[in-house]
Amino acid sequence: MVAVKSGTDYVALFSLNGVRYTVQAECDDDPALVFSTLKEVLDGFVVE
Repeated sequence: MVAVKSGTDYVALFSLNGVRYTVQAECDDDPALVFSTLKEVLDGFVVE
């Protein structure tokens, strides 16, 4: 799940193998960059 805390703050909450993670990204200047960077980090958690 990805939630928007404000216009430029994103928080991802997820569980992987029973461990809960919270990843937060924020930047006042470029919301698109924040979201794409968060997505890139989250893609690193993909289990194949």
